[in-house]
Amino acid sequence: MAEIQQTNIAVANFIIGELHKDKPFNLVLDAGETGALCHIASESHHLHSDFVRKPEATLRQRVSNGTGVILEINCNADLYYQVLSSYIAEHDKFGVVESLGEIS
Repeated sequence: MAEIQQTNIAVANFIIGELHKDKPFNLVLDAGETGALCHIASESHHLHSDFVRKPEATLRQRVSNGTGVILEINCNADLYYQVLSSYIAEHDKFGVVESLGEIS
């Protein structure tokens, strides 16, 4: 697995871990986390395309500027979860195999 995919998976797991908080709340991402989320969004157009397209332009601009982003998490938490968990499922084949090995 490429290092960028490992970083993206780590950021996706971090964001998913934050989604349990009382809503609404602001999730602050640094420049690196913003870049990872932008990459995930660019690979996730097939999922909830309207939801993904809206923040993608903002994320790209922040990546170009080298800055982070503040995401407002509210009733959209389920959509974030679906996009991020789908990315993890598609790209984290090692984690799935490792987890299955621990079960057997």
